[in-house]
Amino acid sequence: MLEVLVYFIICFLIIYFIIRGFSSIFKGITFLILALFLFNLITTKIGNINFSYSKILENFMQNVSVKKIFTFYELRVIGYYFDSDSLFIVVKNEGILPIKDVKIYLDETPVIIKSKPYFLLPGKSGVIEVEKREFKKITLIVANKKVEVLR
Repeated sequence: MLEVLVYFIICFLIIYFIIRGFSSIFKGITFLILALFLFNLITTKIGNINFSYSKILENFMQNVSVKKIFTFYELRVIGYYFDSDSLFIVVKNEGILPIKDVKIYLDETPVIIKSKPYFLLPGKSGVIEVEKREFKKITLIVANKKVEVLR
């Protein structure tokens, strides 16, 4: 009699865990189908939005600068100044990713960087120290994007 009771308890547990596993799979498939349905509904019905919502959406899209959203590496030269033996260039990272490698050219010739920040976080400023020489144009290259400053 005890063996039959243990057998039913084990069968009940196995069936319980099988049903529980299938319910998780069923929930996942249901949410996936629901998400695809909502995506399809939004993309096909975007032209039929109420007038007030469409005006708000149009104003938002005009004010958002798509260039700024997708600018990963953007470096701006704030200024530069001379010391007795060095040129200091103050830069600001205006992109959305940290900047690590910067190449600097004075009049199209590379210069030796004496010191620079290890990496520059988005929105932060830093000072790069290079060897001093006469120049007419500073060129900074970050991820194949040029920033040029005329003297």
